[in-house]
Amino acid sequence: MSFIKSFIMALVLISMIFSQDCKPVLIIKSDFELVNIFINDSLVSNNGQFTGELTKGTYIIIADEVSDRWNSKTFVDTLFINDCNNRELLFFFRSATFNSEFDRNNDGYHFQKKYYLSDSAYEELDLKIPNPVKKEKFVDSNLFRILTGTAIIFGGLTAYYKIKADKLFDEYLSVRDKEKLDQTRKYDLVSGITLTAFQINFGYILLRFLME
Repeated sequence: MSFIKSFIMALVLISMIFSQDCKPVLIIKSDFELVNIFINDSLVSNNGQFTGELTKGTYIIIADEVSDRWNSKTFVDTLFINDCNNRELLFFFRSATFNSEFDRNNDGYHFQKKYYLSDSAYEELDLKIPNPVKKEKFVDSNLFRILTGTAIIFGGLTAYYKIKADKLFDEYLSVRDKEKLDQTRKYDLVSGITLTAFQINFGYILLRFLME
């Protein structure tokens, strides 16, 4: 009796070992050759076909159409393998059906999953803008009004301080007063700064006109 029990226990252990070591077969097929197959971010095929053994675990399957078309298609799905059953994935990029063959002699259960594109997948997008926004001209914008106003102010300040500097310099030449020379230099500096600001302001306005 003990021999029978030992024999049964040995069979159970052997079956458990084999079940843990099993590697189910995954078959991937596409009805289009220009398809890259990725498994967990690794490229495993560039012709839409793949056959290989996988261990138990979770796998991200990606079938990506290799095409320059704007509406090229990509299938993404998650595959959970927690048994020894074989699996077959069919990707339909072009047709509704295609012949699929599987090794029926394999002892594992054959699980098949199909991926289809809906009929609307190939409909072209409407690229027309329903309510186009009219672009405002620069000359009509608030920015143009602000820049024009500041340009007038900078131009007026430049002329004002330049006139004062010239007048003080003439007085300095008459009396040779160092204080008047210092004031002349101060007014020249201010007029130089306002002139630079005026040039930047006016240059930007001119650039915007040229761009339009």
